[in-house]
Order: sequence, then structure tokens, then C-alpha cells
Amino acid sequence: MNQKIRLLFVCCLLLTILSILSPLTFQHLWVRNFFYFFTFSLLLTFLKARSFRLTNSKLFISFIFLIVSFSTIIFWSGIFGQWETVSIEYRTKNNSDVHIAKQMFDVGGFGGYRRRTVKIIPVAGLWGWVTEIDDSKINKSHWTKVDEDYNPFNWKEI
Repeated sequence: MNQKIRLLFVCCLLLTILSILSPLTFQHLWVRNFFYFFTFSLLLTFLKARSFRLTNSKLFISFIFLIVSFSTIIFWSGIFGQWETVSIEYRTKNNSDVHIAKQMFDVGGFGGYRRRTVKIIPVAGLWGWVTEIDDSKINKSHWTKVDEDYNPFNWKEI
């Protein structure tokens, strides 16, 4: 059991670090928060134990840390926002899961939104390989225009 928990911690830690340092991003906010807080709660448990030996009481402490972490998701989501897809402009002709999208990032109290155009390649359903691209350099012979709009910020129609 101890080896499995250690392996789970190392995998979560690597995926968390990879999502911060590379174009591999979490597709959903709840998945990102789960990885961040689950990894953080395991780390606190291991630091408290000062070893990787996991007993029932340490597992209970880890579970408590996990519950506390989930209770703060709403608070942390406001601080550590993420890019939201507002429209999908194009899909590839070969694989409709690969697409070019317009994204916005709410900068909160600084006013307004940052905008970008990205190519998103899904990875295992939970992640996406996101690369920023220039609108004018899209080779339209490989893409089908779809213009699918989303409303991630819950804007009301006027």
C-alpha cells in the first residue's frame, strides 16, 4: 500500500509540475484543482511524517487535508484562474478533437480579459496540449470552419 501511495504522489507531483512548466494544461478547472490540492495534501502528510511510511492515522490526516483543500477550491479558483475557451473557430479535417479556439483569461480587479488564439490537441481527455498561434497563418486547407460559441463566463444575452 505504501509503495502505491508513494507512486500516486510522485505521478500527481510530476503532472502538476508538467502542467505549470509546459503547454500541457488541464482542460477542466476541477481536474486542475484536484491535482494541485491532492498533491499538496499528500505532501503535507509526508512532511508531517518525515518519512514515506503511511499508517492509518497518516492516511486519515491526508484525507482531512484533502477535504480542507476541496473546501477552498472556490476561493483558490478565483485567485488562480485559467484560460477559458469562448469559441472554437476551426476543427481539423482528420480529427475533430483537434481544434483552433479563441480563449479569454479573466484578469479580475485589473479590468478586462486577456485574449489569445490557440491550437488545442486533447491528451487523455483530462489535458490539452495548447500552443498559441497567429490567426493570419492558419492553413485553411487542413481545417474546417465551425464557429462554435461557448459562454464560460455566464454572460447574459442582450
